[in-house]
Parts: sequence; C-alpha cells; structure tokens
Amino acid sequence: MRKLITILALLAVIIPAASAQGNSVNVDMEVIKTEPVPLQTSEYAEVWLRVKNNGSATAENLELEYTPTFPFSVDPDEKTNWDIDRLLPGQSHHVHLQVRVDENAVHGSNDLKFRWSSGSGDIWIEEKVSVEVRTDDAALAVRSVDFPEKVGPGTSNPMTLELENLADSQLKNIDISLDLSDLPFAASDTTQKRVQKLGSGEVSETSFSLQVDESAENGVYRVPVTLEYENEAGTSFTRDLTTGVVVGGDSQLEVGVEERELMEPGNSGIVTLRIVNRGQGLARFVSMELEETQDYEVLSSPDIYLGNMQPDDYQTASFDLYAERAASSLEMPVRLEYKDASGVQREEVRQVSLELYTQDEMKRFQLSGGDNIILYAVAVLAVLAAAGLYWRRRKRNQV
Repeated sequence: MRKLITILALLAVIIPAASAQGNSVNVDMEVIKTEPVPLQTSEYAEVWLRVKNNGSATAENLELEYTPTFPFSVDPDEKTNWDIDRLLPGQSHHVHLQVRVDENAVHGSNDLKFRWSSGSGDIWIEEKVSVEVRTDDAALAVRSVDFPEKVGPGTSNPMTLELENLADSQLKNIDISLDLSDLPFAASDTTQKRVQKLGSGEVSETSFSLQVDESAENGVYRVPVTLEYENEAGTSFTRDLTTGVVVGGDSQLEVGVEERELMEPGNSGIVTLRIVNRGQGLARFVSMELEETQDYEVLSSPDIYLGNMQPDDYQTASFDLYAERAASSLEMPVRLEYKDASGVQREEVRQVSLELYTQDEMKRFQLSGGDNIILYAVAVLAVLAAAGLYWRRRKRNQV
C-alpha cells in the first residue's frame, strides 16, 4: 500500500512536468512581400511579415518589437511595437513595418532584427528576418559622352553615350532617351534607342545624330537624358541626367575670284568675287568694300551689302574695274565687316590677286579676252560698213 502511494505521488509530479515540456510557444517570422523588390539604398521600404505560432501552446500576451540596426532606420512616428493578445498554435498574424535603407548598405542579404515575448514578458527571444538590398537604381552608369567640345549652327554631329553596368547581375530593356524639346537641336534619326541586355560589368555604346539648328545662338545647352531599365527580377528603374552641348562655332569668310572680263592692263571689265563662309558659325550683316590701289580704279560702287551668311553659304559680288597700263597684276584688298555668332563686330581685310596678261600672252594661252577684242573690231567694222551702204542707197533713192 505504501509503495502504491509512492508511485502515485511520483506520477503526479512527472506527468505535469512532461506535459509542461511538451506544450510550448514557438513564434516564427517570415517576409510576405516588400516594396520595392528588392529594397533599394537611400529609399524607404515597406515590409509585410507573417508572425506564426508553430508551438503547441497558446501564446498569451504576445509582444513583438523591432530593433533598428544598420543599414535600416525608422522614423520617429513609425510603429515598431505590436501587442497580440493571443496566438493559438498554428495561427498567424500579419504586421507592417516601414524602414529607410541607408545609402551605404551592403549589396545583398541584410537582416531585420526583432524580439518577442509571451506570457509574463520576463523572457525575450530574438528573431532575424533576411531581406534583399540592391543598388540597381545607380547600377547603370554613363561612363562617358563623346561629342565635339564646340559645335556650330547648321552642323550635324554624332553623340555617343557609353553605358556601364555596375550591378552584380544583368540589366535588361535599357531605353536611352534624349529630350530635345525647347532646344535648337533635332535628331537626324531618333531620340530613343534600346539595349536589350547588359551583363554585370559590361559596357555598351549608343549613338545619336544631333543636328544643330542654323539659327542656334551661341551658348551652353543642357540636354536631358533619361535611362529606363529593369533588373533580373523585372523591377523597373529610371535615372534622369543631363549632358552639355556648347554651340559656339566661329565664322570664317574667304574671298576669291569667281569670274572676270578684265584680262589685260589699260582696259576695264567686270570682276566677280566669291565670298564663302567656311566656318561653323553664322556671320550676320555682312558687308564688303573693294578698296582702290594705284594699280586699278573701281568704276562701280565699291560697297556691297551681303546680309547673313550661314556656314557653307556663299555669295557673289561684281565690280567694274579699270586696270592701269603699268599694272601687271592686281592685288585687291577686300574689307569685310560683320557680326559673328556671339554678336561681336568683326572687321577683316582679305587680299585677292588678279593676274593680268599681255596681248601675246592672251593669244598664247588662248584666253577669251584677245578673241573678244578681235570680235569687237570686226563688229565695229561691220556696223560701219552697213551704215555706209544704208546712206549710199538712201542717197541713190533720193536722186
């Protein structure tokens, strides 16, 4: 009898103890979703978590607390504590957390740290939840922009952008766009191009043909460039940046002989000069003056107004000249006055040479000037002969 009482007493102690060990609270946490995916450095992130009781006992007075640690921080008004009255075995509860990811966060997996307590709250148990942090927003870099240091109005030049993938994974569907609205530029083909994919560490070149308007003023223009792309997870990113274009081409006026009637000394004739703008800048209000020397005299007006001259534009101006008999050639100073594309008044003198020939040289070189003299003399004799014949017939008719 005494032995039975002893056994029953032992069972009374062992059974409750075993029952207490078998019925426990076990809280696990997992991430349901995040926005964005993955989390981005220097940005806020929304995290939704599932809190589940995987134990065999009910979690009474469950308290959950988030502990901010690098690279995550929480604004003062954001919630970091949650009180859950009761969580039955197998039951779940959802919580929401907003954090800010530090700009120096390490690319890859980072831990969100929590702790929880159930019952009296004397014992706290730590839980870590991993989330992925990426830096894809700055992963696509414009390594260089190849474009002339200075371009002139009316010119067309290629602009080449060199892109580099700095991420640890592939980027895809990369769209590069130029915004040329409200700018004196136009694209000869298109303002948007696509790179299908760019592996980690790879470099790609994309070129646009940029046409500068003929009326573009000198100055620095900022061309907006937009990069839109996706990471491997399909998350879209957009980067906006600008590149500078300097319009400041210089005009360069050149003068030469276009046509001539004046061939030999002691005669007069028309000399036509050709003025060309060989530069890349607009020349405004161009006027020219042919100055006289001791070798020739300007019989027509020496001043001519030409107006505006675009790059590669040309005009002609004709002057009636008399060459002195002693001159073997004419060195003609042409004075040019204009305003360049920057509005600066310019005054330049160009020397134009005109070779003169003797009668023997004209015949030997078969120049048209000698033939013109002979034809002129024949024409004069023909007119005189016709006039004489007319008067003789008229006189005969009167008789």
